[in-house]
Amino acid sequence: MMDANILISLLTPEINKKCYELKLLKKEKKMNRIFIVLCIGMLVIPTMLVIFNCSLLPLLITAGIVSLSLLLLVPVMMNQSKGGQHDQVRRNIVEVGL
Repeated sequence: MMDANILISLLTPEINKKCYELKLLKKEKKMNRIFIVLCIGMLVIPTMLVIFNCSLLPLLITAGIVSLSLLLLVPVMMNQSKGGQHDQVRRNIVEVGL
């Protein structure tokens, strides 16, 4: 029984690191999915505007989607330029001290 407690206490930091990595990966996947949906919306909405000959309001909605997609794109692109998700995960783990 004592060996199990020692093993658990030794593995706890590694378990915490792995949980933190998984959390960051899940967050990045979610951001990528949102970005893809917004990009598809950027293609579909203007097409629908042309097909249905809509008023100025949908154009404003499209401009809002463009702004939102740019806001979401910048962090994704910055993360990719820094070496991807794995290097960022390692840096965050070092900063947190896990």
